Formats: sequence, C-alpha cells, structure tokens
Amino acid sequence: MKKGTKIFLIIVFTILGVLIALLGISLFGLPPLNVLENYEPSLSSKVYSADNTLFAEFGPERRTLVSIQNIPQHLKDAVIAIEDERFFQHRGLDFRGITRAILKNLLNVGFKEGASTITQQLARSLFLTREKTLIRKMREALLSLEIERRYTKEQILEMYLNQVYWGAGTYGIASASYSYFRKQPRDLNLAESALLAGLLQAPEAYSPYRQLDKALTRQKIVLRKIRECGFITAKEEKTASSASLYFHSPKNKDVKAAYFIEFLRIQLEEKYGSNALYKGGMEIYTTLDLNMQRAAEEVFLENIGRLRKELKKNDLNGALIALDPRTGEIKALIGGYNFQESQFNRVTQSSRQPGSAFKPFVYLAAMDRGFKPDDTIIDTEVIYYTKTTGKWAPRNYDGKFRGEVSLRDALANSINVATIRLLEEIGPENVIPYARAAGINSFLGADLSLALGTYVVTPIELTRAFATIANNGIKTEPFAIRMIKDHDGRILEETSPKQERTLNPQSCQLVTELMKGVIEYGTGRWAREYGFTYPASGKTGTTDDYTDAWFVGFMPELVATVYVGCDERKSLGQRMSGSAVALPIWATFMKKAYPFAMSNKSPFPADTITPETESGLKP
Repeated sequence: MKKGTKIFLIIVFTILGVLIALLGISLFGLPPLNVLENYEPSLSSKVYSADNTLFAEFGPERRTLVSIQNIPQHLKDAVIAIEDERFFQHRGLDFRGITRAILKNLLNVGFKEGASTITQQLARSLFLTREKTLIRKMREALLSLEIERRYTKEQILEMYLNQVYWGAGTYGIASASYSYFRKQPRDLNLAESALLAGLLQAPEAYSPYRQLDKALTRQKIVLRKIRECGFITAKEEKTASSASLYFHSPKNKDVKAAYFIEFLRIQLEEKYGSNALYKGGMEIYTTLDLNMQRAAEEVFLENIGRLRKELKKNDLNGALIALDPRTGEIKALIGGYNFQESQFNRVTQSSRQPGSAFKPFVYLAAMDRGFKPDDTIIDTEVIYYTKTTGKWAPRNYDGKFRGEVSLRDALANSINVATIRLLEEIGPENVIPYARAAGINSFLGADLSLALGTYVVTPIELTRAFATIANNGIKTEPFAIRMIKDHDGRILEETSPKQERTLNPQSCQLVTELMKGVIEYGTGRWAREYGFTYPASGKTGTTDDYTDAWFVGFMPELVATVYVGCDERKSLGQRMSGSAVALPIWATFMKKAYPFAMSNKSPFPADTITPETESGLKP
C-alpha cells in the first residue's frame, strides 16, 4: 500500500472515529421522547379582572394551549413559509437547506445563515439549550429524526405553535394572538398572521412595541414569502401589506396592581401549591375593577410622591382599599407606594391607630341605645385620673371647647372631649361589641381612650367595619377571588358573598346621616375642593403627633379607605392631619372611581340574608 493511500485512510478513519465518538456522546443523556406522548408544557395561571379581562399571569411562561384545528390556514402557511418552506418534504432535517446554508456561509466567510427546520426548533425548545456547540446540534438532529418518526406533520406543527416564544413574554400562539391583538388564533387575519410569523426569528428585535417599522418590514417579507410559496396570490399579498394593524399593550401595563397580585399569590400558593399556580394553567377570576385600580394607582402615587417631596421623608407610605359594601368584593387595592421598594402590604398587614376614624362606632352604640342626632353633650374641659397614666386632660384638635353641642356636630367636627363624655355615659365595654359586630377583630381596650382610636386596626378591617354601616348593618367579608378553574375548565372553587346582619339597620342609617355632616360641613368638607360632588358619608382620622392620617368614606355602592403614615411610626409634621393628607387622595380617587361603581352590576344578588342572621346586635 502506497504511503499516500495510508495517510488518506488514517485521516478517513480518524474522522469516522471522531464522528462515532461524537455520536456516542450525543446519544448519551439524550432525553426520552415519551414525554411528548402526553404533551403538556408549563401553563401560566391567568388572572382576570371583574369584567373578565386578562391582566396578569403567574408563571415563567405565559402560555395557553390551542388545537391545530383552531389555527387558521394562513397562519400555518405564514409560519411554514418563513421558517421552514420544505416542512412537508423533509423528515426532520432539510439536507437541501443545510447545503444551501453552508454555501452561503462560506461565501460570506462566516456563519450568517442557519438551516433549522420547524422540527429542530421544536426539539431545541422542548429538550435542549441554545448553546452553539456541535454536540448540541447533533443531539438536536437525532431528536428531530425521532420526532418525525413518531408524529405526523400536523402534530409536530401543533406542538411547535404552542411551544415557541413569540415575544412580549408570551409562549404559544394563543397567548401571543391575545397579547398583541386581543384575539383568539382562529380570528387572526392574514396581515396579523404574517406579523406574528415574522416575530419567530427574533421576537424582541421585531417587536411592534419596540420597533414598529422593523416589525412591519419583516411582515412584508413574510407576505412575499407566502406568495412565493404559492399559498396566496399577489392581490392577497398587496391587500394584507396595506391592511391596518391595531395592537394592544400586553398585560394592561398601565395597571400594575402589584400588591393585589401578591395578595392573591399568597392565598393561592398556600392552597394549591407552587406547581399548580405557576405551571398548572389555572384561570383565576377576581373582583378587581381595572378602571378603579387604574384611578387608585394614578391618584395614590401622584399624591404620595408629592408629599414625599414636600415633607422630605422618603419613607412616607400608605394604603388604599376600595370594596363594594353590598358584597365584599375588593375593587381596588394598593398596599404601598412602591412594591419593588417594599412588598409589605399595608392594607392587610399594617396595624395602626385609627384615631378619630374610630368615633363612628361610639355614635353607633349611642344611636342603638336611644340617643338621637340632635341630642346634646357637654364639650368642656375635663380631667380623668387613671391607675396607669395618672392625670389625663384630653383636648380637642383646635384647642377650643364649645360648651353644649349636638351629637351631629360633635361627630362632624370630630370633637374629642364631647365624644369621650359620650363614651363615658355609654360605657366603653358597651361600645366594643358594636365595633366587633361591624368587623373589627383586633384587640380593643375598655377604657375612655377608645373614643380617640388608640387601639390599632388594619385598613382592611376598618374598611369592612365601615362597609357594614354603609350596608345598613349587613356585614360582608372582603374577598378578591370570584372563581378558579383548572386548565380544562373545571371549576375548582367559586365564591359567593358571605353576608350576615350584625347591626340594627336604623342605627346604621342614623350614623350614616351623621357622617354626611363630616363631608358637608365638618372635617371632611375640603373634599368638594377636589371635585368630589357626590353625596357621601365619611370620617377623618388623625393620631397623636400626626403619626397616622386616615380618611374612610362611602356611598351605598362603594367604600374606600386611605391611610398615610411612615412605617417607623414617626410624625408626618405639624398639621398633617387626615383631612390634609388622606382626604385629598380619597376625594380624587372617589371622583374618578364612583361612576364605575354605579355603572357596574354585581354578578351577586344584593341580599342573601338567611332568617337566622336577621337579629342584629341588641343593646
């Protein structure tokens, strides 16, 4: 054997040995394909608002499955034309395309063009990483051949369209078509289908949200390719190229609802587990009103941001919650100024003194025990002696005493001493049951400081208690979830309002009338200066040294609470009362939100009181 021949054979066998070794390495650790027998990719759990609008998702991949029968032919044609025009001719690997790509890359002196088929892309997306190594490419090729052996082209295309990434955080064609166009895949037209197909090569680079011109240029390339493949006519191409496209911002980005979503997550993860929540494809229907939440975010962030600048305290924070007092449905919720800064939800987790916002429960007990709004009480200096604090001489906010005042004026103007005298006459121990019946569960002490709201409550329980008064003595439990379905549409749980009559309706109506005076001529009269003109009832709340500021107010269809304060429990500054810092937020929010409350019809009946809950609290 000649020397040259020996060298040639050595080279050939060396190359073959390397290829065999590489093939062996590729086969080692090759993922099993039997997982495709029951193809179920991770499905995000979708969160819907009160009007069934998708506004958030739980899960690393936003995905919804759709069958190939519900995908229009022009969308399938568009994807095949731009991604793999010989899809129905090859068996997983397109050797003609590979040869063409190699020649083009050689001519360009570099690697400019790939030759991945739809099947290869599916294999990579399901089982492999995107690392550019020869081992990965060989594994991808072997997996593609096996996928083609086991499945029909229709099945492969269906899995591909449901699996791949389409940009804007969406996986699968159903999520993509909804995110970009608010449509089901079957409703997409040719122009929309071509744009979506064009995203697949580089979803973020061709995103219409980032570079619309680039996205439209890519769309026209796809349309030309569809026509060249014989799927459409030149006339259809021209019509689709000039068609107007109407995009929708993904996930209602203008509504963040971060604290509300976290409020849901804590409940759902505890009940169903992380796997079901992040991968199970649940559908979560909530009570959130997107219009009210949008108004809450705009008003709250603007006002707290302004106050932070004015007071030079960057730790100023607060909370806002609005709910339907008739049902308990939470319509808007903000647990703090910045969720990234602090995930602490002040609506549900922050226990603070309500100050004078507690006074309505003193007057509620008084009305139920026979007092009338125009009955009078003495507002003069008084001194008490206690074992714990010694001498106590309560003062009014403005430092003045008014002599004989009506209960109506005492509450409207939040007169401390008059309310303390009223509490003394009723007995603190007789007021606590009314607060409990309304919905306050936190500890309350039976002493005269109760009149000044010295015992801490959370914003959500204070809101629930005011809602009971607004609802004429029928207490409802606040809730955020209307219904949950699994990914097959089976109902996992469904919530109905929990209603119970706990207070005398006549007494609640009298206190509601008393609290109208707060807004008409009392401490909340500045609400009108912020454009709030609806008839409403409410109460300001300010604690010692201006540490906590509140306003709670309601109409029959909506009750809302605004709390402002620092987590470190320090003074907001002189004159930073509930009427100065919380009322402006409440009034501006309610001006924007209340029209939506009046126009929205609750899916629940207005009154589902059972006979055994009709008694109410007895004095």
